[in-house]
Amino acid sequence: METIYPLQVTYCPICTLPVEYCEYGPDFNACKKWIANNCPEAYPELAEEFEKIKLGEEPAPIEEAKAPVQAPTKKVKFEGPKQVKIALLKRGATKNITAISGLKDFGIDLKAEAKNIRKKFACGCSVVDDSIELQGNSVNQVYDHLSEIYPDMKLVIEEEGGKKKVNKGSKK
Repeated sequence: METIYPLQVTYCPICTLPVEYCEYGPDFNACKKWIANNCPEAYPELAEEFEKIKLGEEPAPIEEAKAPVQAPTKKVKFEGPKQVKIALLKRGATKNITAISGLKDFGIDLKAEAKNIRKKFACGCSVVDDSIELQGNSVNQVYDHLSEIYPDMKLVIEEEGGKKKVNKGSKK
């Protein structure tokens, strides 16, 4: 059988897929009604069902294979009171980083908030894991900024400054 180009593809107006793929679409029963009236040759194995549909009967519902329900495998962490921690970390001898963690618990988009902070404080800012890190010592300014925007949020300034690990190249 020779293929004639250009190919003519018929699309279903119900699921917007080619008619041959309607069975994989979201609602094949709704598509069956349209296929029965417009192009029944696409599914010759359903010819009997298409005749019933043309007579006014409802199409038989498709039974989908249900996957067995599995228990969640995540470990449940102890949830303490939600709070945002603002800490000053040392990077090297003279460099400081202000780290803001806990914003994700309140459903705040970290990338969007990092962009706002970057614009407001005119400093380098990035999202690392579940926290936002700013270049420089901006602890008090960040505290004021977040308390203005989110007055209901509990903000905590961590006094103890830790050290941020810096991956340096291997030494010869």
